Amino acid sequence: MNDTIRQAQEQVKKLYKDKPLEALSHCIITWNAFDTTNNIWDAWYYVVVLYKLKKLDEAEKVCTIVHNKILQLNIIFEKAVELFYTSYARVLGEKYLGEIKAETTTDELLIMYEKLLFIASLPGMEKEKAPYEFYTFKWLREAKKRSNILHFSTKVLTLIEKLNPDTLSKDSYTVQLKNGKDSELQSNYEAYYSYKTKALFDLEKYQECIDSCTLALETIEKFHFDNDIWFADRLSNSIAKLGDIDKAILKTEEIVLKKDNWFLFYNLAKLYLQNNNMNEAFKNMLRAAHTKDPIKMKVKLLEDLGNYFSTIDYDLSQKHYILVKKIREENQWPKDDTLLEKITKNLNTNEKELKVEWLEYIYKTYKLETGYIQDSGEKFGNIKQSDKLIFFKTKNYIGDSRNLRPNDKVKFIIVPSYDTKKQKQSKEAIYITKIT
Repeated sequence: MNDTIRQAQEQVKKLYKDKPLEALSHCIITWNAFDTTNNIWDAWYYVVVLYKLKKLDEAEKVCTIVHNKILQLNIIFEKAVELFYTSYARVLGEKYLGEIKAETTTDELLIMYEKLLFIASLPGMEKEKAPYEFYTFKWLREAKKRSNILHFSTKVLTLIEKLNPDTLSKDSYTVQLKNGKDSELQSNYEAYYSYKTKALFDLEKYQECIDSCTLALETIEKFHFDNDIWFADRLSNSIAKLGDIDKAILKTEEIVLKKDNWFLFYNLAKLYLQNNNMNEAFKNMLRAAHTKDPIKMKVKLLEDLGNYFSTIDYDLSQKHYILVKKIREENQWPKDDTLLEKITKNLNTNEKELKVEWLEYIYKTYKLETGYIQDSGEKFGNIKQSDKLIFFKTKNYIGDSRNLRPNDKVKFIIVPSYDTKKQKQSKEAIYITKIT
């Protein structure tokens, strides 16, 4: 090695961190000699400097040459090689995945996916906080919003299974939203199981889904975005898919104690249907329909309710079909010929009208209770019934809860619930209305 190269190396070491532009000319000297020196440290410094200067095209070309040289000479995996591959992954990640945003096209996301697979193939990407981890979750966060990515669940599973969950951080982190408020986001460990379990279920790998959901529920200390509910839901649905409907019903009943989401009630209804328990199925379809979740999400549920009512209240059945037709037209969804064949009357209806009907049927299918308001706060209250008090959440009052006064007479039903503070099952009043 001549003095010029040695001096250049010394200058690079001094300058590459804080003064990459000044280091560049010295890096070029060492790089021009790389074909004879095969010095991976020189190559790594050059890549780092190019990366800092955002010369990503040139950095990728350098990385490709060095990568091929390592393979050709079978250079052992030492510190310099490890650092080089980490930098190579960062270069590719920043060049091809650094600008993922809402405007990114599906074709661009698919190109990014192929680049991620190549990054995953680089040595050292299984280690903690490797660039592959960062760019994989970045891609998944945007790609999950697209419904038109072919074989999306397979792609998710392919990427996720190249990660080692034992090296993923279990620490959540906080970001500031556009409105200035802070929001706590899930850790990569939690996100790993969130993506993995959904992909496994979608791909009908039910036993693997059960195993992963169980592990997630046992090892994640704090859940975000109701992930504990969705892990439990995938667990129970996987159990059902494997044939144990009774066990799946018990698991789902536990879930709806904690989360009154329409989709969970609908899932429970479908499980009861599989067990030919029409009464419980109908109850849960009514509760699913009556939630405040957007009505356009419930078109299949509304059609199922229409089918149920067809034998007991034909006009009400027709109104469900007509509302589904109206929702589909408002959202410019394709025509459903099977649905149109079911519509034989021209009736006016809307969600508000059907909510009244659903509530009346809820009162008919459950045991209807009456009592008097004992107290009512901003979020909670109690109903006095003979010698006992019944807890309620003000959100479960049908109307403006600010108008509730002590001794107002109300009707309601009582259902099992879950006391999160005491961590045990309890009971509460829901579907509360005044008796005037």
